[in-house]
Amino acid sequence: MSPRPPDPLADAPVLRAVHEAHPDVDIVVLPDPGPVALDPDAGLRTVARELAEVEAIADWLSGASPEERRRTWNTGGAADLVLPVVTDRVPMPARLTANRASELLNGSEWSGRQTRNDSVHQLHAERDGRAVRVVWLDGSVTVTVWGLAVEVDEDTARGLLTGAVDARG
Repeated sequence: MSPRPPDPLADAPVLRAVHEAHPDVDIVVLPDPGPVALDPDAGLRTVARELAEVEAIADWLSGASPEERRRTWNTGGAADLVLPVVTDRVPMPARLTANRASELLNGSEWSGRQTRNDSVHQLHAERDGRAVRVVWLDGSVTVTVWGLAVEVDEDTARGLLTGAVDARG
């Protein structure tokens, strides 16, 4: 006598009830594919593309030189999510007044708001999951751009956060 094959509906009470109510309907239960391995190079390529997007936004607003730019990474709320953050601090450029920055962002479908207190003028804007903050203070402008969270393997995330991995290749 041959052993009975395992019952694929043993751990699926809803499917068992459907099968019993409709015995003429075939139910196919596919096996669990198991864990899917992330390709670390694919994650790094996606991170590099997102970093390029964030840097393009910062360039568009600040026109900073490489010496005026700082690149950092934040966690995206999980160990395998990272998001690029680019900060440019430049001398007060004549072209980036608060009104000009608002015009640039609003004209490109960014939604934002300005705040001002005695010494600090800020503009916060968002579009498609990315965020920008522009701060005018003491004769300089600081432009910070946050990119989208990108899924990478934990080793790549750790390397980006510690500076051991450079997303620009």
